[in-house]
Amino acid sequence: MKYKIYSLEYPEHLQKTEPDGYHMKTISRAVLEDVNEGWESEFETPDEAYKHIEAHSEKLKGCELCVLPIIKIDYNGEVS
Repeated sequence: MKYKIYSLEYPEHLQKTEPDGYHMKTISRAVLEDVNEGWESEFETPDEAYKHIEAHSEKLKGCELCVLPIIKIDYNGEVS
């Protein structure tokens, strides 16, 4: 299994405000974007990805990130 680093982006057109009784309710939707800053994008363990984030924290200031597992299933049903 591989792990990838993604950035959470909040586009304006996906945000919504609607009435909820006497109050306004805000619905916030995020989009995952691949963080590709010219470095390796897939890691063997989540710890490797976290260490990579810490090593490049200067370039990633102000970002909201998540590390997700990538599971690939081929046509034979084998998981890799």
